[in-house]
Amino acid sequence: MVAQSIRRSEGRVIKVLGDGIVIAFPVSQARFAVEDLRCLQERGTNLWQLFDRRCRIQVKVGIGCVISGSFGPPGQEHEDIYGDALNRMFKLPAGDFVLTPALAAELGLLE
Repeated sequence: MVAQSIRRSEGRVIKVLGDGIVIAFPVSQARFAVEDLRCLQERGTNLWQLFDRRCRIQVKVGIGCVISGSFGPPGQEHEDIYGDALNRMFKLPAGDFVLTPALAAELGLLE
């Protein structure tokens, strides 16, 4: 469901961490990425709530420079991303759909 939902905005699933997923998008697709993630959140929450009404999908979205590539010991490399922009996004407070201030500014959502 995730991979299908982010195809339009050229998103890539980087890794799955327990019940979390790290996804990367090209900056040029930021507005479409936010739209796609909102749709994914709704679809995912509806699915999870069939099993437990308390479940919901939370989304944190940021923008910034990261390095990406194949990392790991020889023969065990995997695609990953690293950078302060990613760290800042993970430090956002919990919420249903949270944007970093930098992304909100990029999308013209700050007053």
